[in-house]
Amino acid sequence: MLCLLFSNFLTKHIGTLATIYHNLQRRVNTIEIRLAKKEDAQFIALLGRITFTQTFGHFFRDQEDLIDYYNLTFSVQKIED
Repeated sequence: MLCLLFSNFLTKHIGTLATIYHNLQRRVNTIEIRLAKKEDAQFIALLGRITFTQTFGHFFRDQEDLIDYYNLTFSVQKIED
């Protein structure tokens, strides 16, 4: 069931993932360290959701609990603030 949830999440954000992938390909030989900007919030939120799911997703029995946690912890608005 968690796979279905993650699949739905990926389907919803496939354009964002494609943009991230494209940007990563362009910067393969370049490392840039800088302070995050407000425009980066969507990527940081997505990265947080993906890495959290990979690491801790199996501890959540109820999908709604996981989604609630995402919305509280990894929302774009929270990252922007």
